[in-house]
Amino acid sequence: MKTKILIIRLQAAKEVLLSTPFIRQVRMAYPDAQIDYLTCLPNAELLQYNPHIDRLFTIKAKANIFKIWPLRKKWNLSGYSFVFDLQDNRRTKFLTRFLPQKTILYNKEERTGQKKKRELNVPLRFLQTAGFFIDSAAGSEPEIFWKDEAEKKVYTFLKKENLLSGYIAIDLNMKNTLAGWPQTFLWRLTEIILTKSREKIVLLNTGTGASQRADIAEDERVISCNGSFSLLERAILISKAKVIIASVSLCADLAQAVRTPVFTVHDSSGFNADLTFQNLKAEVSLKLN
Repeated sequence: MKTKILIIRLQAAKEVLLSTPFIRQVRMAYPDAQIDYLTCLPNAELLQYNPHIDRLFTIKAKANIFKIWPLRKKWNLSGYSFVFDLQDNRRTKFLTRFLPQKTILYNKEERTGQKKKRELNVPLRFLQTAGFFIDSAAGSEPEIFWKDEAEKKVYTFLKKENLLSGYIAIDLNMKNTLAGWPQTFLWRLTEIILTKSREKIVLLNTGTGASQRADIAEDERVISCNGSFSLLERAILISKAKVIIASVSLCADLAQAVRTPVFTVHDSSGFNADLTFQNLKAEVSLKLN
């Protein structure tokens, strides 16, 4: 009888992407198994071309348990040998509660012991704890796949904006706005790049800080694509960049997945903006001179 495995990770997009090493290791452990994955829209874009997944199930991000229940029968969830619940919340527990096979929960307390800390190898350690062999040669980097037709919109955009020769991508969508950091810092960094080089800049997300530096945003070498692309198209756009500057965010993880050099902006010493700003400014100036 063919082994069937279900992996569940509904949200968020970053965590769905970071589950791809987990999927890869499960496939290596069971090369002939049927591996299905359940996630929310639009996170499914990050997995729709993944060769390790046989079937991809999706639900709406805000679907409640009453809308999820009929899907259990439709998807025939009772036939799985293993169910890996990487979400472990009320909705996923409702889905897996009455399944005859053992559901392996990705217990929140077993992740790292620090909720704010995110490591790529955490799901792999969880898999190892569940009794699966981990092949270290496979690596712990996230991965994303797409087909040529998925590049059409991105190619049209790059051709129209004369970006086919390359560009620097910057993600300005920062959640932390303490004392204007780090958005103010990144606007200043964008200004340095424009002054010190001839590079073109693509702003992936301007967030709430676009109006802070309208003079930069309106520069002819700065192109904003805020809200213009889907998750998969954003990954493709990042793959074409020379380098991306971002926080420890989804864009940074997308860059790692598509093997684009990424300069992550963060400070573990409590957002010491002045110190980090001076160090990064010096490094960027050195590289661009």
